[in-house]
Amino acid sequence: MRSVHTLAACVALLGNLGLAAEFSVQDKVSTFRQRVQDARQAGERPAGADLGDILDAVLADVDLKALSAEQVSDLVSSLPIPVSLKTRPALIALADERLKAADETGANWAIIRLQLSRSQQKDNNRLQQLQATLQHPAVTKATVSPGEIFLAAAEQEPATLKELQPQLLAYLNVLDLSNRTDLERSASRFILTVPAKLGDEGVKAFDGVRQQLIESFDKRLASETGEQTRLKLQTERDQLAGAYARGQLINHAAPPIEFEYFYDPADPTRTARSLSDFKGKVVVIDFWATWCGPCIASFPKIKAVQRYYRGFDVQVLGVTSIQGSHSAKSGRIDTKGNPQKEFDLSREFTVEREVTWPIAFSKRNVFDPEYGILGIPHLVIIDAKGVVRHRGVSAHGPLEEKTQLIDALLIENGSTVPAIPMQLNKAD
Repeated sequence: MRSVHTLAACVALLGNLGLAAEFSVQDKVSTFRQRVQDARQAGERPAGADLGDILDAVLADVDLKALSAEQVSDLVSSLPIPVSLKTRPALIALADERLKAADETGANWAIIRLQLSRSQQKDNNRLQQLQATLQHPAVTKATVSPGEIFLAAAEQEPATLKELQPQLLAYLNVLDLSNRTDLERSASRFILTVPAKLGDEGVKAFDGVRQQLIESFDKRLASETGEQTRLKLQTERDQLAGAYARGQLINHAAPPIEFEYFYDPADPTRTARSLSDFKGKVVVIDFWATWCGPCIASFPKIKAVQRYYRGFDVQVLGVTSIQGSHSAKSGRIDTKGNPQKEFDLSREFTVEREVTWPIAFSKRNVFDPEYGILGIPHLVIIDAKGVVRHRGVSAHGPLEEKTQLIDALLIENGSTVPAIPMQLNKAD
């Protein structure tokens, strides 16, 4: 009987291995996308739980227990598992059981469990799974999606991240990030959250990691020949090397910004060549682009600030860069290879969008690595001495948040502030 059971077990194992080998994540992804497209063509608008139902139907014939950790990780990375009402719970149960192994296999399943902690709603489960993953004895040997650790860390609040700092450093000190191209993007994203969340001490603690990542990007740039890939790598590398990532932005001299083009709608004859031309004034920089919907949506708030400080020692400045295209109300206009056309269209844009403050095209990308600009709109406030005092101020936030910061810098410089506090109305 024992031999029969052993034979049966072997047959079952071979069957499962065969299923795992035949299973194709890409096929399931393609099927899912096709069914979603079919539903939309039928007049439906699948979202949330509806997408989860489609996903569960696509995976209904899959024996999840027969899949390898690599296949499950790819599945979780490629499909909206968080909205599933059947597949996600089944995978969570499977991961909870298999992550108990103290070896590399267990570490892989611990990371899969962390992937599965992604949710449409914020909760403490994500943090708990991150802590458990970092504590797994073989976490540094994990081979599936280790970048999930950095993505989860980047999501944490400053106080929580500070508590996790020793565990993260212990994990990172074992990894050789200079040879881990699979971790470059996620690790870089985490490092770029450190200055704002952990301050100078955090920047110093993780500086070795930042340097390893720069070395990794330099190695890839030395061998990469594709123009688009090189541009992407260079951008990510420059972000890590910028003043913000080095912890040398806030309360430091503002990194220079040289202008390709400058235009003041209120005074077309006015000229300016660089940010330094405004030294002596509090400068509010709004990083933006014509294609950026949220940027345009924030213009009324920027306009209100500009109007409020008219005649005072405050300069509101919109900074963008050459994009190779221009987005107008009438549609997108190609300007590739013709920056002057883009400059001319920007003048029309100020009329079309009622921009009343100066705009400038920086010689650096609008996603300026020195200022750590990872998304736009993004406001930076520089004091009258040319020192960066605030970054990441919400362009869409209450006007009082901006005026309080600006007034404080005017008073600090001995400059006059508006006598009447900002009066807000629904239109603002």
